[in-house]
This record gives sequence, C-alpha cells and structure tokens, in this order.
Amino acid sequence: MDRSAVESRLIRSVGYDLAASILEVELVGGALYEYFDVPYSAFEELLEAESKGAYYNDLIKDFYAYRRLDPGTVEAGHEGEVEGGGETP
Repeated sequence: MDRSAVESRLIRSVGYDLAASILEVELVGGALYEYFDVPYSAFEELLEAESKGAYYNDLIKDFYAYRRLDPGTVEAGHEGEVEGGGETP
C-alpha cells in the first residue's frame, strides 16, 4: 500500500486501501500497523487533523482491529495476526 508522509511527531506516514477499508499507519519509531474496517471519512479526518497523533490515539488506535506488520517483510507477504480493537467511534 502506498503511504504518504505526514507532519507529526508520532506518525511518519499513512495510507488507505479504499476497496478493503484498511488504514495503514507507520509510526516515527518504525512500527507499522494495519487497521481494519476503517471508514474513509476517518482517514480524511486523520489527514486534516491539527494533531494527527492525538487523532490517532483518541479515535483510531483503540477502536479498530489491527495487525502489526514487520516493515522488513511486508513486501514478502509475512504479516502478523489481527489483534485488539473495539467498536468504531
């Protein structure tokens, strides 16, 4: 998935797969996550948020099922298991 760099102290880049409703978030420390069943509007709001890190922490991180990806093996198709998440806000 293509990601775009964002201006944030927490998030390095974000991407969105419209067909699958998957939000991909790369953190500044290098961790990479996929969030499932995220509406496109949440992706747009994240991009437009004054504080992308606060929006992510308050409205994405604990609200959607996710999978942590290993950035070194994403290309090869090795992915982590789906974890956590709750109901959408």
